[in-house]
Order: sequence, then structure tokens, then C-alpha cells
Amino acid sequence: MGGAIERAFPAAPVPGPAGLIASSFQYLLTGTETLRVLTMPLGTGATFTLQSRQYRKATDDTQVSEHQLRGTVVGNTQVSDIPLTAGALLNVRLSLTPASIRTGQVWAEVHLVQGQTGSTKIIGTLMQGYMGGDVALAWPGSAIQSLHDGRGYITADEPAFVAATVYRLTIGNSLRYRVISGTYDVIASAVVADRFAFVRVERAGGIVVFEGAGAGPITAGQTARVSFGAGMTATGVTALLVWHLPFPSDLELDPGDRITIYVGNTQAGDIISAPTFLVRVWLVKT
Repeated sequence: MGGAIERAFPAAPVPGPAGLIASSFQYLLTGTETLRVLTMPLGTGATFTLQSRQYRKATDDTQVSEHQLRGTVVGNTQVSDIPLTAGALLNVRLSLTPASIRTGQVWAEVHLVQGQTGSTKIIGTLMQGYMGGDVALAWPGSAIQSLHDGRGYITADEPAFVAATVYRLTIGNSLRYRVISGTYDVIASAVVADRFAFVRVERAGGIVVFEGAGAGPITAGQTARVSFGAGMTATGVTALLVWHLPFPSDLELDPGDRITIYVGNTQAGDIISAPTFLVRVWLVKT
């Protein structure tokens, strides 16, 4: 016997309520439509593969297509357009490699667009959500997400040096942060004085929205471990030189916002060492 041929048989349109036309396909195609794929952020090293199955009116059969996406960079997204022929769109799947990319590090959207050149218009959103090396998007099937859905992904980030006792983390383009915890060491010189550890949060315009101080002093010659975390209050264990700074429980930071750690009443020879933040990250469009 010869190989089986898969065929799709469109039902005849019938009048529906309020003059609507019922169809066996959600998206009938006239041959002037495009699949538009938007992916972000750039720089992850991801390779995207789009697979689609389409009923082709001209040949009265179905075709499975696979495309390696190499789109045009627009802002912080990559845009790829794939023209469609007349018929009907049956299903679509978007996946990526390598598998090491974690879920939440990549955002993708797949839209059905009217027009293939010149002026175009989005007429349907098929898929929209976070992806990873082990999570693909599919239509029909995948839920439509917003950029702030899900739990994001967790990563460590290090603030930049500003001065010996001042370090600052500026939230990068395309990112939204929620701080889980942070830690740094204050190494006090032999100069006699009481130092205090601080953490400050500013909006992108420089407006301070939070500032917290440690519960006790760090004196000459001491090396103190300073930590802060979501919902933490100011506490300390003087004998062990461990200090906790207060920090809000639900503070989220947008691109350009800043977290600064610093030492108050700093003296010559004082330094901050080993500053590290643990953060939960979502993506934003810019």
C-alpha cells in the first residue's frame, strides 16, 4: 500500500448568531497573512524553531513547515515574519535550544498578522509567554501570559563599585527585579569610630523610596557580615559581627532603578567586600 496522505476538509460556512459565520477553523487564511514571532531578551544565545501545520487550499492538503528564526532586531526584541498561503492554520509550536536556558529567561509572542508587506495589522495572538530549554509554546494549548506572570527566574547579581565603601546595582534594560536577599562584608580600618551599614533604594529619577540601617555599630578593626532580605527587620549578633538590615517584603524595581549599599561614618581605609544580591527576575519591553 502507498503512504497515507493527510487531508483537511473545511466545513461549509453557515450563518451564525448576529450574522456571524461559523467555521471549522479558527483562522481561515486568504494568502495575505503572516505569522509574526517576537522573542526577547537578546544575548541569551537561544536558537528558535517554529513548526506549523497548515491546510493549503490550492492543493487541498496539509503541510508541515519548520523555520529557524533569524529576525530583525527592534528595540530589545527580535522580530521574524513568516508568510502564509491561502487555506487554514491548524497548529503552531515554538521551541528553543540550548536546554540550559532556564524557564523565564526568554519571552516569546506569536501573532497572526494581516498583510505581508507594507502596512500590517495584528488580528490574532496565538501564543504569548515565558519559555526555556525545557518549555515550548504551542497553539492551541498554551495559556496567554503577561510579562509579570509566573515566578520569574532566580539569579545572582553583583553591584558595581562606586567607592571603597559604596556599591550600586542599577537594574538593566528589559528587566524587573524583586530582591530576595543581599550580603556584603564591611572591613573597618584601625581608625577609631563607629560605622553603620546602610541599604538605599532609588527610582530611576533619583527619588529615594527606601533606606535602611543596621541595628548596631561596626568599630575599628572589625569585619562584619551584613545581610538584608525581603521582609527582614534590623537585628544583629554583636559577638559574631553579623548584622541584618531592614528591607521591604514586596519591593519591585524597574529598569534604571538602583540599590546602593554603603557605610555611614566611613573612615580612611574602610572597604566593602564581596557584595552579592540574589534576585527574582522578570522581563519588560522597552
